[in-house]
Amino acid sequence: MSLNLDQINKSLTSETITVNMILQGEIESKEAKGFLVNFGLKDKTKGFLPFTDDSSHLLPGSVVQVFVKSVLSSSKVVKCELMDN
Repeated sequence: MSLNLDQINKSLTSETITVNMILQGEIESKEAKGFLVNFGLKDKTKGFLPFTDDSSHLLPGSVVQVFVKSVLSSSKVVKCELMDN
């Protein structure tokens, strides 16, 4: 078992991620309207997690499980929703 994102998500790219998938990632940074999520993908695809009441406790470095809401393959962005814990 590993928490290393490079190992967990090693077979994924922006082309293979689909809506309704559950992914594990790490909060990379806090932006104006949400968080950037690093999935450790070779093609550098990132997630965007909008701010919600449930996400107020998150900090850069936090490991999260997210639900994929949409995928913008051309810009390598995955729009996400925080999974219920």
